Amino acid sequence: MIVRRRRTSHRLRSRRENICLGWTCSCRRIPSRLKCCGARSSLGCCYLARPDNRHAKAGNLNHALLLSDGELIVCFDADFIPTRDFLQRTVGFFREADVALVQTPQNFFNEDAVTRNLGLERALEDEQRLFFRALQPARDAMNAIVCHGSCFVVRRSALDAIGGIPTETITEDWATSIKLQAAGYKLYYLNEALSAGMSADKCGEFVQQRSRWAQGTLQALFASTNPLAIPGLTWRQRLMHSSTVVYYLGSVSSLFNLIAPLFFLFFGARLLRMTVTEILFYRLPFTVGFYLLYSWLTRRTRSAVWTEFYEAFLAPSMGLTAIRSLCKPFGVGFRVTDKAIRHQRLCVNRRVALPFFILFVLHIAGIVFALAMQRQYEERDAFVIATYFAVSNLITLWLCLLVSVDVAQEHPFVRFTHHLPCLLLWDDTGLTGETITLSEGEVVFKASERAMSAQLPDKAFIHLPSIELSDVPVVVREVSGDGQVTVELLGLTLAQRRALIAHLYCRPRQWNRPPRSELRALWEYARAGLRVYPLAESP
Repeated sequence: MIVRRRRTSHRLRSRRENICLGWTCSCRRIPSRLKCCGARSSLGCCYLARPDNRHAKAGNLNHALLLSDGELIVCFDADFIPTRDFLQRTVGFFREADVALVQTPQNFFNEDAVTRNLGLERALEDEQRLFFRALQPARDAMNAIVCHGSCFVVRRSALDAIGGIPTETITEDWATSIKLQAAGYKLYYLNEALSAGMSADKCGEFVQQRSRWAQGTLQALFASTNPLAIPGLTWRQRLMHSSTVVYYLGSVSSLFNLIAPLFFLFFGARLLRMTVTEILFYRLPFTVGFYLLYSWLTRRTRSAVWTEFYEAFLAPSMGLTAIRSLCKPFGVGFRVTDKAIRHQRLCVNRRVALPFFILFVLHIAGIVFALAMQRQYEERDAFVIATYFAVSNLITLWLCLLVSVDVAQEHPFVRFTHHLPCLLLWDDTGLTGETITLSEGEVVFKASERAMSAQLPDKAFIHLPSIELSDVPVVVREVSGDGQVTVELLGLTLAQRRALIAHLYCRPRQWNRPPRSELRALWEYARAGLRVYPLAESP
């Protein structure tokens, strides 16, 4: 992963005499091939290691600051790749002496655990798109943006002025933002997709990552970076940063929503004193209006129905993390999110699935118990309302259980859709076609009907003239009846691999995606529960 990212940095367009490019890796186990001098020289980079992992990523950055000298520092997580124009689009803002940091959005070239496990690839917006493409630009108007910890450029002298990257909390990026803004610096947000990285595509890693963000944010309440107490912030900045704290505390409310119907079903306690008529005349129009307004306000960067689902899926872990962090904020240390793509079979994450399974059973048992206690006759309106919310929760919990099943991972690299002319050669024979998908390790193409009469060999060479790849040795892995051919790339030279990676990840404006409609999101929500994708599609 790290080697792949470093191979793209030479394509960044800018005069970089005073710019330090950095990819950070917080893992305790460092790939052995990066430690060897041969790999360092071939990649044209300097690999820095330290004897311990104290303060995790913040410690890594502070260690690198002592051993580098560039005034502008570009920081990426190890899994992120910038487009060629990243420096051209960001560095110019530093002509203003009081600009300390320029942040760009995070984009992801793979699907997160929810969309992947439900089989909704390319059907839904990325879960974090609302924050990166709508909320952050709004915060920029008040100089209250949040550093994401990746895809940003920062001024060294500004970091020196605040004593380096803060190490009190495990969300060093947010703490850095607060300290720089409190010191009077400007932080700009450039709302352009200039890089892409990997999203956590396994449900356990996905939940762990969000829980870590929640813990680190709430730790700030007990640190010097408390946005309510630190001197130097404006009231608008305090308000914006406090909203981040409120968001993570809201996970407790989401957790309560998953258990609220049980109070009436088991104990007859009415938490919502409304009649069915009042629900139809007041709550239903409000809900429809909320969905329409939400889509308009967020510029269709996020679906309201899927927002509620993500919050429900994260509620047990984040809600308990929020409660624990308020009681014992520094009890759990930094844990790295594992984003490595490995071959795996279908796997149930029992730890993630357990709370949803328990709640699912309790909701069914609660409805049966309420019927047995004849609550439908004693308190008809309350029973209908509680049953409605219980059925809604059952649908949500069922989808959460499906997300808790990690689907099989058959391909070691992410596949990208590309339609390029190609030519497969062996001996004195050639097969023309057009690519369907490209990845760093394979090519899938559709052979022309006229040429498919040829018997394909086990080994051949492929040519992709539009990206300047020629005579690349391949192994034919699969040939389907409709002329689709899958070949595995072998023995790419360094120049060829760089050209391929640059085409896959580094083209300017390639990560801009059109928004999707709320109606499409509702349809996908209904379809996801009926498909049972993990069980139906996995070997």
